[in-house]
Amino acid sequence: MLNTKVINKFNECWVPDLDGNDNISGELSHKNKRINNIKYIGILSRFEKLGTVNKTNKVLAILSGPEPQRSILEEILISKFEKGTNNVIIVRGTDKDAKQNTKNIQFINIANSKQLQELINISEQIISRSGYSSIMDYVKIGRKAILVPTPGQTEQEYLGKYLSEHRGFVVVFQKKISKYNLSRLKK
Repeated sequence: MLNTKVINKFNECWVPDLDGNDNISGELSHKNKRINNIKYIGILSRFEKLGTVNKTNKVLAILSGPEPQRSILEEILISKFEKGTNNVIIVRGTDKDAKQNTKNIQFINIANSKQLQELINISEQIISRSGYSSIMDYVKIGRKAILVPTPGQTEQEYLGKYLSEHRGFVVVFQKKISKYNLSRLKK
């Protein structure tokens, strides 16, 4: 209620999303009809859609978010991929406690925008948190991902569920990712 009064004092309230039913945030930005000055400004992303790219990497896992949840997901994914799947890249999102590459996993501590866009484009499957900036990046370049909401972040849980129902993403909760069959990702 207080936010509505404050926002309505401005000429426009810019929302990074698409207007109408094709939106990517559902009720998070389309529910409050009392705000009368919303202007949807589209998807904000640092990436551009590329042409056809050969998928030379099997799995890309992009880690982010607060500790200890970032590290917990990292350890789950390492145990999942250390045996079996080849061509896995884990972008760790931190430069602390660097990991050594293994036979199956290549670790990148921090990736710049150009490197991250390239990795997303050459990977068959993407695993990441369901943060809104990441989602906008995937939608902008036309990719799907397995979204793993950060435990306790209800907006990420909502976005994962919403995007699985409306945009072909897959949502898997962190406690279930170790048993998840990655081949179920909708391309």
